[in-house]
Amino acid sequence: MKSHLLELLVVITFLFSPRAFSKSVKVAPMQIKGAEVKVEVSRIQQQVTLVQSLKQGSDLRVGFVVVDRGGSTDVSPKASLYLTTFNETEEFNGGSSHLISHMNELISSKRSKAGVYEAVLRVYQDEFDCSKAWNSNYEGSVKLRIDARKLTAKVRKLKKAESFVYKNYVEPVLMSYECLKSK
Repeated sequence: MKSHLLELLVVITFLFSPRAFSKSVKVAPMQIKGAEVKVEVSRIQQQVTLVQSLKQGSDLRVGFVVVDRGGSTDVSPKASLYLTTFNETEEFNGGSSHLISHMNELISSKRSKAGVYEAVLRVYQDEFDCSKAWNSNYEGSVKLRIDARKLTAKVRKLKKAESFVYKNYVEPVLMSYECLKSK
């Protein structure tokens, strides 16, 4: 009897806690390393510029690029989202490409503060563990938060870049995500 009362008390406590009414489930950050990426230009579906900053002779650009993945089925992602950076000065240039996620749709994106970017995606369950937040185990929305402050600082300064040679930066970024409740 005490066991059942305790269970009932736990359930009631949960039901009336703020967490029970939250609209999302948050997950701890993970590291994503940059890579040298070759993309067929015709497969680029969308490019979103988040930053274009001309400062002290450097022209830093940060954005998201949506790339078509080719043929897909009704349960495979249609596109990939990359975080890209690029900077050029008179003799130096460099940048990075980070595969952030496979997805179906980029719903929105923004720069939340210097070096930190957000994107809301429509994705399949296989890409993120959102079964606790979504009514369907099939598809839903996630809000990504990408902390690229160290990366953008290196790209801004073009550290270790050589004259007239493109420098590819692979500095990891931190990505955390929030599973948005399905309606």
